[in-house]
Amino acid sequence: MKRLLLVALAQNYYATYRELGGSWGFKEMQNDLLIVATASLKQMDIVVSDDESTMLSELSLKSYQIVNQILDLHSPKFMGYEDLKKKLLS
Repeated sequence: MKRLLLVALAQNYYATYRELGGSWGFKEMQNDLLIVATASLKQMDIVVSDDESTMLSELSLKSYQIVNQILDLHSPKFMGYEDLKKKLLS
């Protein structure tokens, strides 16, 4: 997968996030956006994180969904670490 494609997708997520009223800067969100972009392009089923301030904020999740739907990309489900542990132990 080309880094340029990942960065472009992350920038699309961020632009949508800002249009929806998000206030975090791209630099603070860049790693999260690249993780979600990679997961979407690789059609991964889940992304595990407890980062509710940036990666898992309501506006971020809505941004991923909007962009992925427009681009016809797979949207991963998001799960916290505790939920993952419970799922693995059951």
